[in-house]
Order: sequence, then structure tokens, then C-alpha cells
Amino acid sequence: MLLLRSVRAHQLLQLVSFLLFTLVYGEDSCPLQTPLYPPPRNLLSRQDVKSASKSLSQTIEEALTTGITDLGSLPLNTTTFAVKVFSSHTEDSIYEYIYTSPTYSPKPGAGAEKTALDSVYRVASISKLITVLTLLAHDGYTHWNHPITDFIPELDILARNQSSRLQWREVTLGDLAAQLSGVPHDSFLSGIVSEDPTFAPGTTAAYSNAAYQLLRYAMENITGTDFPSMFQNSIVKPLNLNSTSLLAPGNASVGIIPVNETVSVWDFDLGDGDAFGGAYSSAHDLAVIGRSILQSLSRSSALNLSSTLARHWLKPLSHTTSFKTSVGAPWEIFRYELPNRPNHVIDVYSKSGNLGAYADIIALIPEYDIGFSITAADLPTNPLTNVWGLADLIIDRLSPAFDKAAQQEANATYAGTYKVQGANSTTDSYVAITTDHYKPGLQVAEWVSNGVDFLQSLAALSGFEGLAVRLYPTGIEETVPGESSKRVFFRSTFDYDTSGQSKGVISACQSWLNVDGSRIGNIGVDEWVFTLENGQASSAEPRILRKRLRRL
Repeated sequence: MLLLRSVRAHQLLQLVSFLLFTLVYGEDSCPLQTPLYPPPRNLLSRQDVKSASKSLSQTIEEALTTGITDLGSLPLNTTTFAVKVFSSHTEDSIYEYIYTSPTYSPKPGAGAEKTALDSVYRVASISKLITVLTLLAHDGYTHWNHPITDFIPELDILARNQSSRLQWREVTLGDLAAQLSGVPHDSFLSGIVSEDPTFAPGTTAAYSNAAYQLLRYAMENITGTDFPSMFQNSIVKPLNLNSTSLLAPGNASVGIIPVNETVSVWDFDLGDGDAFGGAYSSAHDLAVIGRSILQSLSRSSALNLSSTLARHWLKPLSHTTSFKTSVGAPWEIFRYELPNRPNHVIDVYSKSGNLGAYADIIALIPEYDIGFSITAADLPTNPLTNVWGLADLIIDRLSPAFDKAAQQEANATYAGTYKVQGANSTTDSYVAITTDHYKPGLQVAEWVSNGVDFLQSLAALSGFEGLAVRLYPTGIEETVPGESSKRVFFRSTFDYDTSGQSKGVISACQSWLNVDGSRIGNIGVDEWVFTLENGQASSAEPRILRKRLRRL
């Protein structure tokens, strides 16, 4: 074992060694469930993104010709569609693709001749996303856990008379938004007394349009404002949306309308069902909505959403029978891993819609601060499976490029050697930060404190092989008063070779248990902070050492 040169260093090593022994996980790395790196900001300048975009276009064009891709069947040629991939850091498209099928034939004078990013489509159940966004913008989570009977007196009467099998006093607004209410799939207030519940409230997700009609009525009673006005004032006006409405546009020439308004269901008025399926929008406007939600996660946007509220909203509220699928309010959440990032799940928060000739999707990937929108129309074929197929292609082709861009930007911003100013050869203190395409987070490649090799000493104390310290962004940033610099906070994990250890269910990756698990005074052993000046790290602070190391 190395000779420890100070009592303080010895105490620190003992403490961190104790932390190591408390870790419980399997595999060769156990990241925190945060983005592996700060989300990339300059995607348009990245050659990998350009190459991936070209590959995506080629695959779409092959599908238009052959009807298949390496991911499966994708008979796109009869579907008219528009695709837009966006980032929260630029208004420019990261990727776009539009296609007007040769089979698309609108009635003369009704419907655009060709599609564009601002062409209007019915977006069906994406209306549910807009409804919850409207609720949160007006009321936040103030009444989220209140029973629906507080806001719809007719339901309270049913509950008091015990004339309905639905447990109305147990159904909250949050249950309605998260599809956990047990309300039937399609019903209306006048006939709901005779309906049977699908499940007891809070049991499992079961899709319901009727739940959103009830949510609409509750919102109006809470705010004293009609739903269309709430929608207009909280979404359309702040975001300057020109192609989004609850009613069919007065000028049908802006819309994609296969055959005619009736056959395509373009002009079918859902009335109070606008909250669950009545909206119209475009790929461009959906991208504006998605970008604003992503911006709300970390800073202000045109939407009246706090960052904390937005982060809570983009979380699962129940699970399904698939390990890869969860449900939010009203998010349809899909989870996947990249081959080079084991034990790190990337979440896609999406909402799709399907009505008549139309199918659409909006999806957000907070890992990279990106999202995409797809609007589509087809007759007589239902275009929904093609929309899902296009979404799969976008994720499959572009995610590896986004991951590499995030790693490369993190490398340019943070990688290097940081050293105590004025240090001499006998009391050397420095750290070296690197990144790796096959390893998560910022890696502490070297860590010397007062001449003591911290990593080597940790390995000797713990007996673990392949010890690695990795840093992950927390999303916490602070501006330095009176300066243009900012402080960016990270938390570390301690990874080691677990060959031969249990691979069972309970022994899985559980790094979250140890965040801030050991402290010296009021400082977590795992906390690091970097100071950024003009977008580049100028110093690093492993907080337990109470020293600022300057980047060389």
C-alpha cells in the first residue's frame, strides 16, 4: 500500500473506501440515470450527425421503393408525410424530410397539393399532450391529486348515491391525465353512470378518451375559463403557432386532405372531445411545442412551466408488461440502450395520434435535448404503423451520432489536466479528465492529492480491480455573480470489475443509492464542480479536497 502523506488524505481514503464497499451493482459500469454528458449544442456542425442524416434519408428512400428496411417492413410509398428533428438549442432543423405520395389526390380546391413542414394534419390523440400542457401552464400541480368529484358536481352526486361502480371519489386529476383512472375507453358524461370501470383507480394504465373529456370539464371549473381560450392563451399565442387549432382551419388549402374532407375525417367535429382528439397541427408547430418543453427542463421558455414542474412531468407514472415501455401523463415512454452504453437507458417521451386518414407522433429525448415530429396521412391504408416505423428509423440512425456528438463536446469542454496553482513536486495535486466512446461520463483518469495517487490508493484499500471514477451531470448550473462564468455540478460513481459476483435481480445496477451517501462536513464525497468561461472549463473542484484545480 502507498504511504499516505497526511492524516487528512488517510481519512479521505478511508471514507471513500467505505463508500466503495456500499455499492451494489453488476456489470462493468453503473451510471446514474442522468444524461451521460451535458446535452450537445452544436449538432448541425457535427460530421457524424451529417453522415447519420444522409443514412436516414437513404433508408427512407429505399423504403419508398422496396417497402422494407433493416428494421422490418415499411411500405411508405402511399403515405404522405413530413418529418422534422429539432434541438432545444437552435430553431434550425437538425433533420427534415417531406414526401407527397403519388396516390395522394385531394378534391380540387380542398387540400394542399403537396405536403410541407407547415402543412396542417389532424393530430388526433396528440391533443391529450396539448391538454395536459394547457393544464400545467394554468394550474401546475396545484389540483393534480384532488379527486375529480371536487370539480364535477354530477360525479360527486353519483358517488354519494352509490349509483355508479366507478369509484369517483378515488379518481384524481392526475389519474385521468396518466390513464390510471379506470374510466372506460370511450364514454360521455351523460351515459357514464351506466358504465363499468376497466380497473380500480391507480391499478394499471388503460387508455381512455373519456378521461380527457372529464379532465377538460375539470380544467374549466378550476380556472373559470373555457378550454379553447385556455389552449389559445397558454399554447398558441405564447409560441406563435400558425398551424395549430382545435377546429379545422377555415382555409382547407393549408391541409393535407386525402380524397375529401368527409372520407379523410378532416372536418369531423369532436365537440368537447377536442381535449382528447380534436387538434390540428403541423410538423413545424409540433416541433415548436416540443422544443419549448425541452427548453423548460433547464431554463425559461415561452411556456408558463417552471423547470422543476417540467422535470416532474417528464417521468413515468406507471409501467406496462414490456420492460421497454412505460406511461406518463399522457406520455408513451419507450426505453432503449445503445450498444456502446451498457446499463444506461435512454428514454423517449412520445405521444402519437391516429384518426381517420391521419397518424402523427411527437417525441422528446431529454438525453440529447432533441426531439422529432412526424405528421402523416394515407387512405385507405392506416398510416400509423408507418409513422411508428419512421420513428424507429430516426432513433436507430441518429441516436449513435447524437451520443458521439455529446461525448465529443464534453471532451472539448472538460477533458484535460487540472492542477493546483503553485503546486510543487512534493505536494502535487492534479486530476486528469478524459472521455471515451465506450465508457460513460467524464472519466477521472488520474487523481493525485498532495502527492498521493488517490486512485491507486483507493484500489489498494478496497481490493477492487479495474477501479474507475466517473462523473455525471446533475443539471445544476449556477452563474457566478458579477462574472460571465458559470459553475456546472457533477456527481461521481465508483465503478469496478464485478466478475464472479451475483448477477441476480437485486444485485443489479443501483448507483442511485449512494448519491451523497458519504459526506465530509456538509460536502458530499461524490460532488464535483467545474467553472466554465466562454463555454470552456477553466477549473475543476473535487469538493472533498476543498481545492480549485486550474485547467492547464
